[in-house]
Amino acid sequence: MNMENVASKHHGIVTALVFLLVLLAYALANNTDGQSVLILVIPMGMLGATLRDYSSFQQKNDKASKSLSEHLYLILIGAIMAVIITLLFATSAIEGALFPEIVGGDRPFESIKSALRGDIAFKSNSDFYKLMLWSFIAGLSDNFVYQKLSTWLTK
Repeated sequence: MNMENVASKHHGIVTALVFLLVLLAYALANNTDGQSVLILVIPMGMLGATLRDYSSFQQKNDKASKSLSEHLYLILIGAIMAVIITLLFATSAIEGALFPEIVGGDRPFESIKSALRGDIAFKSNSDFYKLMLWSFIAGLSDNFVYQKLSTWLTK
């Protein structure tokens, strides 16, 4: 088996796993009350990172094979970036018409459990969809998150 076939097989396995995780997260969120928004943010970041990894693979001429663990590492980075961008939105560090408006982040602290569950609300349904889209973008372009963090930290 040549290297291109091995790499294609790894991409297929990783993509299938991430897609199944996204479906599972949406099913869980849809059928269970009181779930944290992070249960959907994380898989959307992973999905964005999967697309970035696949796009990068398609553009390379040598089609060098990455190990399965390297693919999974890139997916993990996408998930982390999606969580970080959610925190930036929740703290109002990033605001504007293109970004989700999260309300309730300034409520008094009740407990670690409440805070970790992400007991936040959105101003409208479109804000929820914006968060899903930006979670995907954060996984797709981790540099975007790095730039926003740098800007935020230098203020």
